[in-house]
Amino acid sequence: MDTAKKMLIIKIVVIAVIALIAFTIVLMVIKLSAANALLLPVEQQLNLLEAGQVESAFDLTAQNFKETETLEKFKNFVEMNPLLTSKTNRVFNERRVEGNYGFVKGAIATETGARLFIEYDLIKEGGQWKIIHLKADSNPL
Repeated sequence: MDTAKKMLIIKIVVIAVIALIAFTIVLMVIKLSAANALLLPVEQQLNLLEAGQVESAFDLTAQNFKETETLEKFKNFVEMNPLLTSKTNRVFNERRVEGNYGFVKGAIATETGARLFIEYDLIKEGGQWKIIHLKADSNPL
């Protein structure tokens, strides 16, 4: 095999490797963007709850949630978890997307050290992430 053919093969291999790396990076960025988009309704809901706007926070939930849970049940849930309405620090250490479903786990904490572990399940509804389930636990195992 002559030198020109070897150089051509090397160039093709290098271009293919670069293309593969670029494609992988693009996929990672897309996946990270999708996971970060899950935080928007979660943060919005917590901000509304802190502001005392429980009905507006309820409006961020999915239609299916509203069909199974009433506003009164949601208000009771919030009352039973008062940290949801407190000024808090928030850390969401787990986010993932599986098709039209998203999952967010984290914790909120007050300056006094009180903590509430929270889990959100979300669903893509009308092109937007909506909250379909919320679980709060101040003392998980």
